[in-house]
Amino acid sequence: MKPATEDQSRPGESRALLQLRSLLDLAQLLQRFTEEQELLSFIAATVCDQIGFGLCTIAMLDPDGIFRPRVLHDRAATHSSTELDEYELPQERFAQIQGQSERLGNILWLDGRTELAQKFVELGFIVPTSPSVSSSEWHPSSVLFSPLHAPNGEVIGLLCPDDPLDGKLPSADRAILLETFALLGSAALELLRARANATAQLRILEAQRQQIAQLFAASTSLKRESQLDDMLATIVQTMAVAGGFKRVALYLSDDARDTLLVRATYGLSAEEDRRLRETPVPLTTFAPLMQPAMRLSRSYLYDHRKFQIPDELAATMSVPDEDGDWVDGQWHALDSLNIPLIGREEELLGVISIDEPTSGTFPDLSHIEALEFFADQCAEAVLQVQQYRRLTLIAETDALTGLPNRRALTATLRSTMRECRDRRSSISALFVDLDHFKDINDSHGHLQGDQVLIQIVNMLRSELRRSDYLARFGGEEFVVLLPDTDELGAQEVAENLRKVISTTPIALNHDLTLSITASIGVATMNLGTTSLRGSTQRFAENLLRMSDEAMYRAKHSGRNTVVLAQ
Repeated sequence: MKPATEDQSRPGESRALLQLRSLLDLAQLLQRFTEEQELLSFIAATVCDQIGFGLCTIAMLDPDGIFRPRVLHDRAATHSSTELDEYELPQERFAQIQGQSERLGNILWLDGRTELAQKFVELGFIVPTSPSVSSSEWHPSSVLFSPLHAPNGEVIGLLCPDDPLDGKLPSADRAILLETFALLGSAALELLRARANATAQLRILEAQRQQIAQLFAASTSLKRESQLDDMLATIVQTMAVAGGFKRVALYLSDDARDTLLVRATYGLSAEEDRRLRETPVPLTTFAPLMQPAMRLSRSYLYDHRKFQIPDELAATMSVPDEDGDWVDGQWHALDSLNIPLIGREEELLGVISIDEPTSGTFPDLSHIEALEFFADQCAEAVLQVQQYRRLTLIAETDALTGLPNRRALTATLRSTMRECRDRRSSISALFVDLDHFKDINDSHGHLQGDQVLIQIVNMLRSELRRSDYLARFGGEEFVVLLPDTDELGAQEVAENLRKVISTTPIALNHDLTLSITASIGVATMNLGTTSLRGSTQRFAENLLRMSDEAMYRAKHSGRNTVVLAQ
């Protein structure tokens, strides 16, 4: 599907009629789209072609409260969608832009010359673009936001046109046209999601295992998610929408402490979500909600008319406001449905607690059985992700020392740099190499060399902060990440580590002790003044390279010394 262009115009048609036809085309196409990505791509292309922009991005609000780009349309094909793969705009940052933006109708415009815009460029929340034409009116860092709204008025996405081809802000008629596109786009999204929800709910109510499997087949990537919390957020949302409930909380079992921990919620306020996540529930405390007398099929239906919640348990729960029009027989605010997540060995993986059915009535047995089929798929997904995480942990852990290995270091360094950037602080890296370690292996054997490495690791751990990160880079080389640490502070840490290593005897078998020294390279990056727009991969590689080069200069300077990166 392609938007109408000027080449498709009829003789004698004015631009106003062309624009009106584009709106009609868009409205007619609403019923044809079956994929959200396809719809967003169409809207972005239409905005560029019909309103006169070189670039248009559409970002959608994810469950974690962050806007992330879904589509990027570039008429000149000078930008790639991969450029925005790591871009994130938290809701609170958007609120700052919203509060200081000028309005063109319902469109938000932030002049790129403002102090806020320049600050957000430094933080990476605004990505400057190269304009097609030079203009004193449109700055490369300027941004336009036309919000996409849900029926309840909440902002669910941002339509962001950029690079006006005439170098000017949209005129009144172009602004109205852009606002109309956003309105139609919001309606199209709601229609698509309503259809998807209705289909899912029908499958749930039919209570057929094959149809539930098909529902999950539509999102097979769910089982391959490396981030368990992302997957759980999808589960509770689908459980609520497809199952016909307003509120869902998903607990996972912590076997080490015999507790249930809330890992995902749907329909709860941010404050309720925070409180539940911070309050582990002992299994013995939760048990009154899963008594044999409450059991229906494999689930437990708590009916407040028959049972009473202990005060200890009530303090850990989030109970919706009572309906003043409640009558006996309807669902009450104190009622709940709890579905256990059972593993392959019949172990308790967690519990899905469901509340407030949209129908206002108690679910019947067939409805509960259908939800249980869905819960089985959830349990299998949780098992697969947990297994993936265990394998990943093994792949990213050094078997000898138990430290993160080089692979884990790379990922952690990138995420730590982003966190330091947000705090506008510095990050330092220490590259530690043990001097003449090969001589130890040659003289005493590799098993004794392993014992030396283990004791060195214990020394390093004892001298570092909890927030510091220690990894084995390879062989006798280690890397220490020091977040929120400037060059002077990093030099002091490195010098302290050097002294501890050189003055602490290494005990080997047969009452043998060794003395060992280390050469340490120090590199620091001030992220308060360094922009990390785009990928952090290059910055992470540079930081490690500088600390490595400084370490080699320490070697050439006679070893057992600390050298700062140039």
